[in-house]
Amino acid sequence: RTGETNRARAQWGSSGGALAGRRATRIFSYRHAAIRHSTALISPLQAEHFDIQSATRNRFFTPDRGWDSSFVVYRRTWNGVAEQPAQFETKSSETRMQMSYHSRKAKRAVWRACKNLIYTNPIGHRLIQSREALAESFGPDDAEYSWRLFERHSIRLQQVGFDKRASRILEVGPGRNIGSALLWWAACGGGDVSVTLWDTFPNTTVDFSQLRTSAEALLERGASRGADTEEIDIGLRSIVAGEVSPRIEYVVCDHATFAARGEAPYDLILSHSCFEHIWSPEPTLAMLADHTAKEGWHSVQIDLADHGSRDTNFLEMLEWSDLGYWLTMRFAPGAVNRWRAQQFIDCYEELGLMIVAADRRTQDVLPTERKRLARRFRNLDEQELLTTELHLITQGRRSAPQVAGQKAPVSTA
Repeated sequence: RTGETNRARAQWGSSGGALAGRRATRIFSYRHAAIRHSTALISPLQAEHFDIQSATRNRFFTPDRGWDSSFVVYRRTWNGVAEQPAQFETKSSETRMQMSYHSRKAKRAVWRACKNLIYTNPIGHRLIQSREALAESFGPDDAEYSWRLFERHSIRLQQVGFDKRASRILEVGPGRNIGSALLWWAACGGGDVSVTLWDTFPNTTVDFSQLRTSAEALLERGASRGADTEEIDIGLRSIVAGEVSPRIEYVVCDHATFAARGEAPYDLILSHSCFEHIWSPEPTLAMLADHTAKEGWHSVQIDLADHGSRDTNFLEMLEWSDLGYWLTMRFAPGAVNRWRAQQFIDCYEELGLMIVAADRRTQDVLPTERKRLARRFRNLDEQELLTTELHLITQGRRSAPQVAGQKAPVSTA
């Protein structure tokens, strides 16, 4: 036994073992452990000799994993019953996963903080991401995408009573997508219907040549979709034939400048995957409420999932403290504001907009543990965390205070 212990001690010393490792070699033989622990880490006979009263980091040999490291506590109170290898492996695996998680998060923090700092400088911004690349990141410009967005908003609006009577339309954050504006112009009767596209970054240009090209693509794609689009087709054909030039305006400015334009109120305000990118949404939402006609409609779709890890962890952006998120993402283009669905609903209600539909798209399970979320998100309702998309539809503004306890109708997709 003495010879085996010395050989074990030499083995630990050669691999850089600490004092805890040398203590462990005094009470068991790694040779016997390798032979006798096919169903348990060590035999009951060997377990009787363990008298370590605190957690120590030791190395243990298992047939399938070889030498493994674990944090284990041994006491005589086990009465000779040895813990199963699977339990040791679970503790070791959890420890490694936790260390790996924090290591990856630290690397992301350093990388994002550096990019965030560079983005504060216009020159550095262009070095990392060109204007063309930035425009592409805000959505595609193909006809299929335009038709899909138009149908999604149009169908849901008609379900809650919208009759396509809108002479002034505003689309917030269209990106490169001007096709949806053409479809709404045609669907609402064309002619004197005006559509304003508002962006804070110049993602595209709007002229008659581009509108004509887009109308041709929409006609071709609409024919292949098989939907009843006769009224829309008439309007699009008039553009292709050069008979009419639609009143579509593209405006690039911040919300304060847009508010100062003094425009007439809008009958329909649309937005798709835009409001989550506004760092402080309240001023913009308040301005849009002020620019809404008395019986005007809002149809806004808000993407609440993390845009960088949507398929693996759609709550990744909620794992950072407020300070940590500001330091790593504040100036990054397209950074999400971390508002949850109920915050948007509450904001619309406070502004006096009458919510007629609040559709949620939810996931089945959380992608991460609650303890990994920042403190202010840990105690949120399960539905709030599982919601990855919100579609809000409003009509008009309240003339009287909201009734206490009144809630917007909610559906879950």
